[in-house]
Order: sequence, then structure tokens, then C-alpha cells
Amino acid sequence: WPVRRRLGAGRNDDEGDLEGVPNCALQVADWQDKSRACLVKPREVELQRRNAKVKYAASIIRWRGGHYRAVLTLEQFSKLLTAAIDDER
Repeated sequence: WPVRRRLGAGRNDDEGDLEGVPNCALQVADWQDKSRACLVKPREVELQRRNAKVKYAASIIRWRGGHYRAVLTLEQFSKLLTAAIDDER
């Protein structure tokens, strides 16, 4: 998908950092304190998911060397897993 960075992060009506992934709110973070980012960002992207009126959300955390990890709350992962299982049926 053509994905691009949204402008205006931090607004009350923030819908995530990236647009173009269908039915998803995505937030990207490059914090020095990775443990804190993994705790805070999945909660923040949940609000962005509701603002965007989409079904799925994930935080994408940048690690040393330009590696990225998707971080989800258990609820976010469960929703994604349920959809994947439904697609297999």
C-alpha cells in the first residue's frame, strides 16, 4: 500500500502517524526509553484508532540500527488474531 506520514501529530483528533494501511491506526515512536515507549504508545494509538474510526491499531517502535517492532496491547492483538482466524475459515 502507498503509506505516508501524516502531519499534525499530537492534536486532539489525531488519527495516527501513518495513513494508507487499510482499517488501521499506526503510531511510530523512536524514544530512548524503549520500555516506556512500549508501555505508553499502544495506549495512545488506541485513542487514535477511535478517532480514525478504524478497527485495528499498532505502535511501531524504532530500535537501534533502524529495526522496528510492532507493539500491541493484548486487546489489540486479540482483535487482529480473531480477524486472521476468521479469514482462514
